[in-house]
Amino acid sequence: EELGELRLRRKSVDGNAIACEASIRLSIHTGEERWRTKAERALAGFPDYGTDYGHHTAHYAVALDWLIRPATEITIIAPTAAGWVEAMRSVALGTYVPRRVVRWYDPELDREAIRTRGFDTLASPCALVARKGRVLPPARSPSELAQRLGQL
Repeated sequence: EELGELRLRRKSVDGNAIACEASIRLSIHTGEERWRTKAERALAGFPDYGTDYGHHTAHYAVALDWLIRPATEITIIAPTAAGWVEAMRSVALGTYVPRRVVRWYDPELDREAIRTRGFDTLASPCALVARKGRVLPPARSPSELAQRLGQL
């Protein structure tokens, strides 16, 4: 019976690696460590691929990068109906920042999430940039946000 690649233990890691990256991002967005722990365990289960897989391990490398290097978290707190959010969004997504997570909170619609994250003492509108536990002062304009992102 011809099994082709199925007869080999070697399989593509893409699907699992993409799921691991998504779990790490989910952990960052929700603040729930369990998602990161699941990704960590799954990534630790991958063998040392070396040269056996080549480009097939690209997603594995990206997921591992998300696991071992801190993400930059950009949090925008402003009414979504205001044009201010669009201008800040443009800077947040248009500036190259590896491992970036961007959140938008509307003070009226997302009160509980804002309180849970500890942002309820901030005056809206503002944008926060954080990495490795270091939170920069709130940015109040697109140019200030670009400046904060440049400080990392």
